[in-house]
Amino acid sequence: MSVRELAKEGFLEAEPYPLPRRHPGIVYLDLNECPFEPPEHVVEAVYRAARRANRYPTRDDYDEARRLAAEYVGVDPENIVLTAGGDEALRGVFDVFVGSGDRVVLLEPGFAMMRFYTVVRGGVYQPVRLVEEGRRFVINEDELVSAASGARLVVIENPHNPTGSLVADERLVDRLLNETDAVILIDEAYYEFAGVSMAHRVREDDRVVVVRTLSKAFCLAGLRIGYLVANAAAAELLRKAFPPFNMSIVQLAAATAAFSNRDYAKRVVDYIVGERERLAEEAGRLGVKVYESYTNFLLMKTGIKDIVEKLALHGVAVKRIQQLGPDYIRVTVGRREENDRFLEALSKVVESS
Repeated sequence: MSVRELAKEGFLEAEPYPLPRRHPGIVYLDLNECPFEPPEHVVEAVYRAARRANRYPTRDDYDEARRLAAEYVGVDPENIVLTAGGDEALRGVFDVFVGSGDRVVLLEPGFAMMRFYTVVRGGVYQPVRLVEEGRRFVINEDELVSAASGARLVVIENPHNPTGSLVADERLVDRLLNETDAVILIDEAYYEFAGVSMAHRVREDDRVVVVRTLSKAFCLAGLRIGYLVANAAAAELLRKAFPPFNMSIVQLAAATAAFSNRDYAKRVVDYIVGERERLAEEAGRLGVKVYESYTNFLLMKTGIKDIVEKLALHGVAVKRIQQLGPDYIRVTVGRREENDRFLEALSKVVESS
């Protein structure tokens, strides 16, 4: 018997998530990263922690990071589960709540790993496609609630990636809680850019779970720091999905430093939002449809099917959103000079098409 015969079916079908390549001179606006280096106080905390990396992190390391995260969110420390990035947080929720035959409702377009997390656990995913409405995308609430009937898990990205739209509100969450028995997982990776959150719902609702990350506004993508916000009963279950030392001593030190002095994240958000609006206006003048965004990126419909390849020829990398169409691109908002490089390249491509 071969090893492939022993592997779970989902792993046989899945394609590995592609890791990025980076080359000098290219402007990379494809991964929704923060364009700024971490602040000095976080870097110094990482350096100090690295000097004791021969030891495992302690309960105190976890407790302090958890306490500060809870303070930031406005909940109790028992409502916080620390994770190695938002991806580990998502995987943990699937580990706890999704098993063989369980149905998971996902938005489309959406993060491919959500489908993978479903099928490798023997679950079945049911997509609910977002509806384009002017310059934004919306959920058909009745369709979502109907799909969620009998489902084990409903996943909602809010703000949504890759559209940038706010797609969920209190009313939708109420309907899902009142009309279904599903766990409601809300991915708030871009919370800081929108200022809208459902995290407060965990106080009364044990079926609401929120995912957050320090990869975006806090500029710590490379350190992989995330966290779950959940009702105390749900958080107790979720902690069992992770090994005892799921985060390194360096990650915990970085999280503690970032949450202790988090004013820099607001400055990052203010800069990115300003550049986002400028980028949207300038791209719109070139005849490109730009969708409203509550994130650190913009979705654009260019009308040019090979737009990604043509921009690459000018030294600019963006993300094609194939689920919407070959001419849709997601553009991360970078530094001003990076955004100008993109606009210059886009102008040349539009003029020659």
